[in-house]
Amino acid sequence: MARKIPNGFLYFLESGDVSVSTAVNSMLIDRLGTWHKRPARLGDKQGSLITCTTMSGAFERIDESAQTWMPVDVLPGMHVGVWKGHKPTEEDLRKPDGILGQKVKMLDGQEWTLPVLMYDTGKGPVSMAPSALVYRQGRWESHVREEFKPVASKALGVHSKIAATLAEIDRQQKLTSCPTVGECVEFVAVGLALNYRVGPEEVGLLGILDPSLILQHAGAMVGFNLMKRLLEIEEGKQGLGESV
Repeated sequence: MARKIPNGFLYFLESGDVSVSTAVNSMLIDRLGTWHKRPARLGDKQGSLITCTTMSGAFERIDESAQTWMPVDVLPGMHVGVWKGHKPTEEDLRKPDGILGQKVKMLDGQEWTLPVLMYDTGKGPVSMAPSALVYRQGRWESHVREEFKPVASKALGVHSKIAATLAEIDRQQKLTSCPTVGECVEFVAVGLALNYRVGPEEVGLLGILDPSLILQHAGAMVGFNLMKRLLEIEEGKQGLGESV
């Protein structure tokens, strides 16, 4: 029997042209798993409250004074909420079939596992995204699975920018290649969605991402230990100075 959790996310769909089943199957099924609905009201809108079946019944209600709600950008009429004093934990949201990765401490003090999607060999990046062996022209080849190609492409882009940034630092050049905070946040949020029942809205409601560490987190997902690499670069410069 599934473990009952005392907390989780709540979803509200305004009454309209999109059915609850269509909304859940198009966007939320990976975040909810098994789910159920009941009539509800959010503000002045009538609609349906949608929750996962593992949520404790006492929390399956709308109480706007005790909750934080925000719209889901990709689905008009859909809102996601969380109890202010009862946010889901890392364990509550962890998927049973997540991708191996690196544990990092987030702002809530918990360790979350970021999937490692790329490994840097020193001679170039190697994809670590989930793959399948395909037999072609007499040989077996490893190919990234279709559903993971978008995130694998993002990983390659982030890896290229971080690698170029490290090279600029090493050569004491002006930094022009570094990925933006926004790019890193989006990438880390996508990574969290691979291992947890969340999307960008849920990650935002949890408030776990530290902007001062977001580049390190993004780097970890593509095989870079940025603090170690920066120290190595600095030590290399010091060593060169001492030998002159």
